[in-house]
Amino acid sequence: MKYEKNAPEIVEAVGGLDNIRSVYHCVTRVRFDLVDNDKVNTAALQAVAPVMGTNIQGRQFQVIIGNDVARVFEAITAAYPSLKTSTETVTPADASAPGKKANPLTKLLDFIAGVFAPILPAIAGAGLLKGFMALFVSLGWADNTTDTYAVLTAISDGVFYFLPMLVAVSAARRFGANMFIAMGVAGALLYPALITLMSSGDAVDFLGVPVTAVSYASSVIPILLAVWLMSWVEKGMNKITPGAIKTLVVPLVTLIVVVPITLVALGPLGSFVGEGMSGGINWLLNNGGVFAGIIIGGLLPLIIMTGMH
Repeated sequence: MKYEKNAPEIVEAVGGLDNIRSVYHCVTRVRFDLVDNDKVNTAALQAVAPVMGTNIQGRQFQVIIGNDVARVFEAITAAYPSLKTSTETVTPADASAPGKKANPLTKLLDFIAGVFAPILPAIAGAGLLKGFMALFVSLGWADNTTDTYAVLTAISDGVFYFLPMLVAVSAARRFGANMFIAMGVAGALLYPALITLMSSGDAVDFLGVPVTAVSYASSVIPILLAVWLMSWVEKGMNKITPGAIKTLVVPLVTLIVVVPITLVALGPLGSFVGEGMSGGINWLLNNGGVFAGIIIGGLLPLIIMTGMH
């Protein structure tokens, strides 16, 4: 089934092109960041063939499609090419709609959903493969000493090891920053020589300032803090840098400023927060009994979305 005919109907029902700040999709939903949610014609939207329903999360308006969400999204961006750009430079999640002010919890949940929803397919695919491999080994159907198992392990672990790279791209979209510079920041944190240096046990410093030995593989909070800082540095440099040299100077200064600050301050802070939260969860599991199960079970969606699992 083709969705070229439905794309204009969906866009018109959500208030038209001028009402759309940005749009992307997750596993089952097309997620719109709209100027004004009150302009949505919900009845007309639900009458469109592929639409199964709608939902509002924070300020984000979600159109539930199901398994064909990627094809519907492609039809929308094909019909309105300007929306392709909007998926790469998303307005920061905490920007309030005119005349409306979201509470801090709503902003936080909106931000978390906006960052982690796009990368959930990669996490889900790798996680399922990881689970199947563990099951097959336990049942004796697979040998964990073979080269085939090693390749499958790389496929399943790669997403989680390089999770900071995925989070960097998605967070940059939410903060309105350059995704490729964000990947550069994450790449520096995961650079093998730097990892070896920090795991050597020797004191490490940058311009005389001590660098705390932290492993950034599979981490989430440090790169979120780094990209948040990067968005401010990049915007500030864009304002003061002449256009003729902006392409060269802005990325250079951004990387030189953000990566050392992350290594010296933000990274250890993020790691401390993450370890503290995981330590608290472990303490709760060891001492909380049935209440621990209730609390952890209730928080599990948030824990998974933030990569803490």
